[in-house]
Amino acid sequence: MIVAMRGVAMDERESVAVAHPPEPERAGNPDLQRFRATALIGLAVGAMPFLWVLWDQWTSNINVLRTAGAGRIYDLQSLAIMDGRLWIPKGRLGLEAFVHDGRQYTYFGILPSVLRIPFLIVDPGLQGQLGAPSMLLAWMVIGFFSTLLMWRIRVMVRGTAPLGRAEATSLGVLLAAITGGSVVVFLGATPWVYHEDLIWSIALTVASLFAIVGVLECPTRQRVVAMGAFVFLASLNRLTTSWACVLGVVLVAAWFAFGRSTVGQRRWALPVLATAAIPLAVSCSINIVKFGVPVGLPMVDQVWTGMNLHRRQFLASNGGKYYGLRFLPSTLQAYLQPVGVRFRSVFPFITLPPQPAAIIGKGVLFDNTYRTASATSTMPLLMILTFIGAIGVFRRRVSYRLRALRIPLLAMCFPPAITLVWGYIDTRYLADFMPLLVLGGILGMLLLWGYVERRRPRLRPVVVGAVVALGLFSMVANFGIAVSPTTEFRQNQLVRYVDFQKTVGDLTGHSVSADVVQGKTLPYWAPADELFVVGDCSGFYLSTGQTFGTIPKQRLQHRTWLTITETPGSLHRVKITLNEPPSALGAGVPVVTVGTDTIWMEPAGPNQVKFRLADPQHPSSGAPVAVRVGRTFGVSFTVDVNLESVNVDSNRRVVLNGTLSTRGPVHVRSQQSAAVSVVDVSGNQPPNMSLCHSLLKRT
Repeated sequence: MIVAMRGVAMDERESVAVAHPPEPERAGNPDLQRFRATALIGLAVGAMPFLWVLWDQWTSNINVLRTAGAGRIYDLQSLAIMDGRLWIPKGRLGLEAFVHDGRQYTYFGILPSVLRIPFLIVDPGLQGQLGAPSMLLAWMVIGFFSTLLMWRIRVMVRGTAPLGRAEATSLGVLLAAITGGSVVVFLGATPWVYHEDLIWSIALTVASLFAIVGVLECPTRQRVVAMGAFVFLASLNRLTTSWACVLGVVLVAAWFAFGRSTVGQRRWALPVLATAAIPLAVSCSINIVKFGVPVGLPMVDQVWTGMNLHRRQFLASNGGKYYGLRFLPSTLQAYLQPVGVRFRSVFPFITLPPQPAAIIGKGVLFDNTYRTASATSTMPLLMILTFIGAIGVFRRRVSYRLRALRIPLLAMCFPPAITLVWGYIDTRYLADFMPLLVLGGILGMLLLWGYVERRRPRLRPVVVGAVVALGLFSMVANFGIAVSPTTEFRQNQLVRYVDFQKTVGDLTGHSVSADVVQGKTLPYWAPADELFVVGDCSGFYLSTGQTFGTIPKQRLQHRTWLTITETPGSLHRVKITLNEPPSALGAGVPVVTVGTDTIWMEPAGPNQVKFRLADPQHPSSGAPVAVRVGRTFGVSFTVDVNLESVNVDSNRRVVLNGTLSTRGPVHVRSQQSAAVSVVDVSGNQPPNMSLCHSLLKRT
């Protein structure tokens, strides 16, 4: 009885302390000033790799509007929202579209689209160029709220304990690891819609965590409203992380309702629950409008499902669902294996594993698997600290403050749990682990230093050294993965990447020439990082190691290979001027011929044209291109006989990707008529093969 009374008295003292927390935020507090200084240094260090991959990435040209691949989906949704709808005109979304009630929708959330609207109103020409600025803003939100969350949790866990230099240094390294030594850097390397969606999910979830922890620390009207606002914003983005935020708020409401909180705080249960109900209702409503169901994605309704046999086989083998426990052995190995990276003797020294993620289990079929880095290998500091934090929080005898922090920690397990049962494996989905790692990493660091300061003060240099070493490795590993070529690399990026590899190899004595293979015909597949030279440098390519056996067209196009230097005569730049509306083109006009194949330009609607490949085995039609009568627009035709592919680019995006079944000379059909003017402005300058020849001399 006496022991129990002492326990109650201790809990009451803790309750009072939490209801009226210490005031370390005072302007003159030296601990706060030291924390701010180290936090700024940590964020500055983390910003350097992120900004380089976001703005440069081997282009040798800082471009704050740099974009890659599918960069217009959010813009299309912005235009739809401005018109008072969510559906997008047929054909604009391509293979990513979901069809519901005869209309097409994107599965991406609306928040990034809403953020674009003011900029598109001012300058419609920014369409397709706002991905990088949006991702930078998300990175800033991650850094800002990670810093605030770190200080808030320190106040809860360590109270007024002095902040020493060793602990401050470790916290600064932790911030650098979060912002510049995690999957965040990998996401920033490719500013397109898939990565923008994920980096915003991290940002909004970390902001929601800050608010949730604030309500647990000391509920006030302002804090509850702020929590509701952040969770509402999260609900407008990615489903899995928004559900985690809603789950966290529901658990907080239960914490208050069942008397687990401090004395007199039960009255906050209903207001807190309301902040979860409103975002959940909005999210479900949007999902119903887009897909006809309150939660989830009906994958059978996606355009790609109707076009790809493997996707249909995958869904059929899994009962029509995209998730299942049968995927766990494969996903656990891919995302959590101890050695989930590839160490090499040439730059960048640490890259993705050489092969796509292995599928474990008889009869198990995935929609897709890519070369995937594990969280354990790329973010060891965050993983170790999260393990420490989980042990510290879930011990039997812990303070009220630590018991309260179990709630957000449990809620943040939801996104990685969904990822582990999802039938798709890719490095980018490590983003779903990040909110858990940010919260767990902060908790682990603070609990570790609480233990060291109380019981093992002599270990301070050892702890700082270990934290710095693990943080530095995390930054090197994620930078190496981020700067490695992807399918979205352009030729100028590949040339500079391989040239830099050669330069570093000359200095270290490990030449990249060891990766060079020479042959008469480009194979369909080769191991990752292999450099293949066709003939006497009539084509120079780099392998991504990715397999495309489930997508016949891309296999035929040798999509494993990235073109470092194209085949001589493969690139043709054309200037086209419509002298009359597109309808005057009739059935279309021929623009380029390749052997017996022809690329036609046809009308695609008012003020729009499209390009079509007439091939006997692989005919294909491209996306619409906006045009104006009397205004000249540029089009690039890249015909590579080694890759057996043709790409048509206009306004910095691919508008046609086709497969060639015939070979022959490439001829631009220059013409001048009443309806259209087509002029070949390519010139006769051959591609620069000096890098290829220099590497051949070393093999």
